[in-house]
This record gives sequence, C-alpha cells and structure tokens, in this order.
Amino acid sequence: MTSKLKQYLTYQHNVQRYFREHCDKYEGIIIPLSIATAFPSGTYGFIRALCAKDRGKEYAIDPRDALFQKEWDRSNVREPHKKMASALGGPFASSGLSRALTSADFKHDAVVDSVVQCCLDFQLEFRMREEEERKLAKYKKLLGLTSLDNLREPQVLIPPYFQFERLNDPWYKVSERCIKASEKYKKNIPLRPVLHFTKWANVPKWDDCLNVLNQQKIKSFWFYPNNFKEHEATEADLKLYRAAVKAATGLKLEPFSLFGGYFAILLSYFGLSGFGNGIGYGEWRDSGYHRGGTAATRVYLLKLHRFLDAPAAQALIENDPEYFGGDTDILADCVASNRSLTDLSLDECLDHFMECRKLEMDFVSSQPVAVSIAELRETIDHLKPMPLESEKYGTSLHHWIAALS
Repeated sequence: MTSKLKQYLTYQHNVQRYFREHCDKYEGIIIPLSIATAFPSGTYGFIRALCAKDRGKEYAIDPRDALFQKEWDRSNVREPHKKMASALGGPFASSGLSRALTSADFKHDAVVDSVVQCCLDFQLEFRMREEEERKLAKYKKLLGLTSLDNLREPQVLIPPYFQFERLNDPWYKVSERCIKASEKYKKNIPLRPVLHFTKWANVPKWDDCLNVLNQQKIKSFWFYPNNFKEHEATEADLKLYRAAVKAATGLKLEPFSLFGGYFAILLSYFGLSGFGNGIGYGEWRDSGYHRGGTAATRVYLLKLHRFLDAPAAQALIENDPEYFGGDTDILADCVASNRSLTDLSLDECLDHFMECRKLEMDFVSSQPVAVSIAELRETIDHLKPMPLESEKYGTSLHHWIAALS
C-alpha cells in the first residue's frame, strides 16, 4: 500500500465545472502560463474562489518555456503566445516569436538571471492581482461563497525549463542554471523544478542530476518526458521510469510526474509523490504543441485504464459487459438500458473519467502492489477471447506488469 498520492489537474477555463463538482478528487491545480496570461481575470478569479472554498487546494503556474525552443509555424503567432513571451521577457520576447530559441540565446548569465526573475515574479505576483468587485462577485456566486479570502502564495514555484536530450546537452545546462538562479528570487517559497527530457533511454542514470537538486536543498521536482505515452511505452522505458523514481526517493527527494496516467499512479508504490493530468486529456504532452483545443468525446474504460473511442469501447463492453461495463454507474446504466456509449455526451464522459481516476487512486492506495498486478492480469485474461483487442490493449498491461514486478 502507498502513501497519499497527489493528483494535479491542468487548468482550462472551459472546464471549470469539473473543478468545482469534483473538488474532492484532486489536490492541486497546474495553471499553464498561456492561460494565466491570456485570461488573467477569469483565471485569477476562479482560482482565488476555489482556494477560498477549499483551503487545502494547491496551485502552481507552469511557465512552459520549452515551447519557444521548438520549431513551429510562427507566421501567424497566436495572442496567448505573445502574452507568454512578454511575461517571460528576454529572448522569449525579442526572438522567440520569430524563430526557435537556441541554448546560445542564454549564453550570458545576465540573460538567465533576467528570465528567471521575470518567470518567478509572474508566479509570485499572480496572487496580488487587483480585480473589480463586480468580476469577483461572479466567482463568489459560482463557488457558493459569501466572502472571498485573498489568494494564498503558490505552494511551489517552477523555474524556467527546457527539453534536453541527455545530461551533457547544452539545454540541460541552461535549465540547471535557471534552477540555481531561482534561489535568490523564490522569496522563501519552495522550488519544484521540471526535468524535461526527450526519452527515458537517453538518461539511464539520474544520480548526477538529482545530486544537483540536493545540493540546492530542493526537496521535490517534476519528471517530464516529452510526449511519453504510458500505453505505448516499451518495457525497458517503463523500468527506467521506475528506477528513476526509486533513485530520487533513495536520495530523500520527492519525485512528481508532470503528466501521467494509471502507470504513474502505480509508481506511487515505489515513491512517486504525485502526478498531473488534464480532465479528459493530458496524460502526456508534447511541449512543442502550440494549438489550443478541448477534450474529444471518448470513454475511459477503468479495467483498461485508458480512453477509447466510443465505438471501440462499445464493442468491448458488448463482448464482456459484466467485466468491462460494471465498474461505474454510468457504464452500468448504459449496459442495463441498452444505451450505446456513442450516445454519451462530452460532459458525461468527463464526469465518468473523474470518477474512474478517483477509483484508480483509491484502489492503489488501499491495496499492495501484488493485488494491483493481479488486477492487470485479470484484465488480460478477459481480453484473451478477443484476439484483436488482446493485442491492441493487452500489450501495454503486460509491459506494466513486467515493470512493476
């Protein structure tokens, strides 16, 4: 059995209802800098009201600096990116909107220092925004509050970070310099840096990197492998993920995963302290992704611990309704009433996902790892009569079992 694992939800203004109505299912909110700069009044008002309603809620602002080191179409830059670049200052504002930044843009310590100060100052000053009472009244009413406390300081600050290939990569050195420069601007708030890398296989050992964090007296950090999809990962990568978590806890650090799904939850058995995901999306993320969007209408199948298109989910449940369709009220009701999953609305699917994620976390927190492994094996057994589905969905479960065993 594991200690309490923290789930952080990525904030989007168009899914505020789920943050309100599922308030008991998560511990914190990660606010992308693009959202905080593009919709400052609404983001501030909602986060302030939510944290007033639930004083235990944590929040942090993710600067997502790595976007500007990536190649993407800058011929028609969106307004959120302009505001992000302005908030980050330095080469982000002067060059990052016209070309991909290079590590050479951060060659001088004065540039790193300036970027770090801009980044952390924005995070620190977010709580001190001044908004008209008329605007704040909307969020008081939305959260059912009679008064509105001031927003607390963020519980952690996230220094600027960039994607690196290996620990001898110049981009890693820039990120490390940003972490070190953050010390003088953090104002006694703990730092929680992001280690953003290309893939697990490129960093087989984390000791040198983790020792740097220890030397800086940093207690916790985020792992962020770019675009890492748990259901597509090799057994070798999953084992490296587990080894990295164990290496961190062996050095008395608290590792978090900035994006993750059920495998991240399972890694709480080995010391993972928390993970982040979106509502209906966001179990992985490519830091070069620069378009907006909302979650697609997909169905989360609890036994598979993954999203499926509604027709695929429907076919699986029709083959084995008792096993795959009996875990949650909404699926059980669909089975009992012969309602097709293709008729589910996006709202129903997202509410269902939030329920499933809570069930997953409760299960892992209350059972030993052997029971979780047995549950994965049971699912594999139920897939065997369906060869196509067994190959498509069972392979990742086999890899998970091997990585956990």
